[in-house]
Amino acid sequence: MTFNRKVFILWCRLQFWSLLKAIFLTPLLFGSCAVVALLPFSVVIGVHYHHFSPIQKYWFLTYCRSEFPSQQEGVYRLLVVEDTNQDDWFADAENVLPGVTRTTDGKEIPFVLAPKEQQEGKRLVLLPPTPQYNRYLWESLRDQIYDGKSIENMGGRSLDMGLKLGLFTLFAVLAGLVFVVLRRRLFPA
Repeated sequence: MTFNRKVFILWCRLQFWSLLKAIFLTPLLFGSCAVVALLPFSVVIGVHYHHFSPIQKYWFLTYCRSEFPSQQEGVYRLLVVEDTNQDDWFADAENVLPGVTRTTDGKEIPFVLAPKEQQEGKRLVLLPPTPQYNRYLWESLRDQIYDGKSIENMGGRSLDMGLKLGLFTLFAVLAGLVFVVLRRRLFPA
């Protein structure tokens, strides 16, 4: 048996292109399935966000970061209401109204203190960036701002549906690929 250099080079090129297609198509396939899986969840969270009060919308990014953290602690600037004893708590729908308040460092807060709170001598304060434990911050925001509902709870059923839809999409695509490969092998052109 003689070694045919041209056939070997052609075989290597075919293997290279097959490997290259697999390297690029696999993440594309799984990425598409992930998008399909998370789409219903994203839509449901978007609907919830649309119906949030202005203060819930204000806190939402902080709420997301603290519910799905990459670390145990994060650095946050918290908006609080401070009383005359310098005790503070998160600004919520009972304490603030939409408007504009300027802080001492020139930042604008998109809220004003409610008239009742102003009469009691309270003030609206944007705290400087400070480290916070994500779990504690998330639990506090969940209980005080979002009526005990986590983001996961808000979109729970849609997440289940999306995961099923993503798996169905993955199996459908894989079945289609198997069909194409079998057809090419059984009925070459």
